[in-house]
Amino acid sequence: MASTRIKFEHEGTTVYEWDQTLDEINIYIIPPPNVTRKQLDIKLTSNHVSVGLVGVKPFIDEDTGGTIKLDESTWTLVDGELTITLQKMIRADKWTCALRGADTAVDLFTQEKIKKELMLERFQEEVCQRNI
Repeated sequence: MASTRIKFEHEGTTVYEWDQTLDEINIYIIPPPNVTRKQLDIKLTSNHVSVGLVGVKPFIDEDTGGTIKLDESTWTLVDGELTITLQKMIRADKWTCALRGADTAVDLFTQEKIKKELMLERFQEEVCQRNI
């Protein structure tokens, strides 16, 4: 179940959008036109994300909003959109930001919305498990 995307903007330009589920954080970036997978330089650690082009200083180089399972986290470039999927170390942990230095924590209203979406996802998952 995907939740509402939250935008991080800098000087009126969307840098990335992100959302979360019980299990993961998804970060969505629109790279420059015609950039290929081989031109991207993406590094993930258990608590840090770096995104840029090969041979150029990264334009995102920030700590994550929580700890991730590195071996289960991935990234893809499909139809001109880069998606970085970070698997949460602690399932159902509510992150208030995707990247700590890049964006500030989401406002209280949005935090409540995220909390409700995660609770709904957990409830739906439990109902499905009972029906199996």
